[in-house]
Amino acid sequence: MIMRPYFFLLVASVGVPSVLDAQWGEALPCADAVALLDTGNVAAYDRQMAALLRVPACLPASGPAYAVALSRRRTADASPELTEFFKPQIRHPAVLDTVLSLAADPAASVSVRALSLGIARMYLGDSEWLFLRALTEYPIGEQCAGGLRASPPLLASGTMPSDIHERVRRVASALERSAAVPAGVRSAAHCVMNEWRRLAGLPEQPLIEPSGYVVGLSHRCGQEFILRGYTAHILALQYDVDGGPTRLTIYLASRREGESYSEKRFKAAAVRPVRVFLDGEVVASASPVNGPCS
Repeated sequence: MIMRPYFFLLVASVGVPSVLDAQWGEALPCADAVALLDTGNVAAYDRQMAALLRVPACLPASGPAYAVALSRRRTADASPELTEFFKPQIRHPAVLDTVLSLAADPAASVSVRALSLGIARMYLGDSEWLFLRALTEYPIGEQCAGGLRASPPLLASGTMPSDIHERVRRVASALERSAAVPAGVRSAAHCVMNEWRRLAGLPEQPLIEPSGYVVGLSHRCGQEFILRGYTAHILALQYDVDGGPTRLTIYLASRREGESYSEKRFKAAAVRPVRVFLDGEVVASASPVNGPCS
């Protein structure tokens, strides 16, 4: 008896044509499955789906071929069929490279970019939750709440890079903060970033306006510094003193109605330079320039 991959149940749930049932009953040889994925013949949907079902069982050869199949759908519009192509639960360096490239590509469709971010989120390590369906069906801003429980965990193949979390963070953070990125992509990037924050032990952030990520820091006197923010939301930041290993969390209040910014004064541990971080990146710094506080 041939065991079908778990995500077959998800495929069937979206009403795939019954003509495929006979083909799925007989698993394709791995060589045929890899060749079908690598050809990019999107029109042969029934055969492509049969090949897609073989991706987990045909590793490692299916990893690069699956990445090619994803890349060839760069401009595809939202559809149940498109979503299916982002559901195989595998880890492969070629797939990681492809989804990060697609997510950052302004020429790719919004659906492909959002679904690519869904795969990137899985690579952070929380493999039990898939929110691919939520990315295409939930309202903007509510996508993080939707999820599909996936089992078994992701199958790994190939040597994965040691800096996966940092690579995902760089792409998702840039998308989350950019005013030029479509709302659906920003929302998906925000979901990825909150997963990254959770795993990094940092507080979750709301999806704020891009200009709200601008932060100012100045020295007041002695050990006192002034932090300035421009968003209508509370912002969770971290700071260190003189490049030390300890980073403390500090919350910057939202600006009040009618005001252009909010301020927070805080006392550093020493009269030394201070750096402020947002999601692991330095966003502001200041050195002591004034004398002791009177």
